[in-house]
Amino acid sequence: MEPIIIKSSAIAISPQKMNEVAGIIRKKKLDYSLKVLEFLPKKGGQILYKLLAGAAKGLEKNQEQPANFYLQKVEVNQGKIQKRVIYRAKGRTNRIRKRYSLINLYLGKKEAVVDTKALK
Repeated sequence: MEPIIIKSSAIAISPQKMNEVAGIIRKKKLDYSLKVLEFLPKKGGQILYKLLAGAAKGLEKNQEQPANFYLQKVEVNQGKIQKRVIYRAKGRTNRIRKRYSLINLYLGKKEAVVDTKALK
C-alpha cells in the first residue's frame, strides 16, 4: 500500500530544532506519537502534534482507524531563510538568519499478520 503523505511548508522553526523532536517519533505508532508529542515541552512538539492530529482526523473521516498506522518516515528539510539586520556600533551590522522548515510525514499501514501454522 502507498504511504499517506502529509506535507507542511514554511514552519517558523529551524530544521535542527525540528529534527530533534522528529527523531523521537520516527518509526513509532501514530497513537503513541500523539501521546508523546502532546506533553513534550518544545515548540517543535506542538507543531508536529497539530500535523499528526489533523492526519488522524482525516483517517477517521475516511473510515480508517489511526491505531493501524505508524510513521514510516519523517523528513525535516531546510526551507526559506529570511535575512534580517541588526545595526551595531560604529556603522557595523550583524545578520540574523531566520530559518524555516519543510516537513513531510509518511504514514504506513500495518499489514495484518497471518499465522500460517494456525491455518494448517
